[in-house]
Amino acid sequence: MHRGHITHQGNVQVRSILIQIAWRAIEKDQALAQFFNRLFPRTGKKKAIVAVARKLIGRIRAAFQKGEEYQLGYPDTPL
Repeated sequence: MHRGHITHQGNVQVRSILIQIAWRAIEKDQALAQFFNRLFPRTGKKKAIVAVARKLIGRIRAAFQKGEEYQLGYPDTPL
């Protein structure tokens, strides 16, 4: 399996919802907010939120694979 950048190959609606979830997540999860705040001065808000969405989906995937419930501050997994 290849893990890389978010591409335009996937479902547009799923990507859109994931971005909306990422905006909400940076309000609730301090670690994701810090990650966003580190990135957006260099990359701009849109690219930074896509990076947050990618990190968030990685966390969700890790929780799913471990059979755990996702919680705020879920540990990051190496990409």
